[in-house]
Amino acid sequence: MEGRIRLWNPSHPQTVKIAVGLGYWLGILSLLGLGGGGFAVATPVIFVLNKLGLASEGIVMLLNVAAAAGMAGVALGMANDKKIAWQGGAVLGILAAAGLVILFLNSLGVVELFFPRPSLFNVVFQAIFVGAWVAGMLHPMTRDYVKVWFE
Repeated sequence: MEGRIRLWNPSHPQTVKIAVGLGYWLGILSLLGLGGGGFAVATPVIFVLNKLGLASEGIVMLLNVAAAAGMAGVALGMANDKKIAWQGGAVLGILAAAGLVILFLNSLGVVELFFPRPSLFNVVFQAIFVGAWVAGMLHPMTRDYVKVWFE
């Protein structure tokens, strides 16, 4: 059984299961362009590139795909008890939270980005799922489990 890759680990506590399930869900939705968390993760980088005058549609698409693949990769790594996956997920979660703040300000017209403003409903709806994912990643039960059982 060594070398076997799991997509799901039923022995994990519920907070880890929530983080893994939402990581897959948000990654797939982002790859399909349906408002997953990938765009929220990519938004802080897009914001900086926009301020430098380097942002373009191609870069935005590339960053969204990379963030979506990162979220799904984090979920896969956590399902296989990898501490580096949880650490990467914590970084992506912090980027997503910052991105949601920027998207919220953009939807209100406070911050200008080069792409069309998202509706406030879309930002809030995305924040619910990304917030649940970040809460699952950073919950004390998850952190304790990662310290003891992840390699």
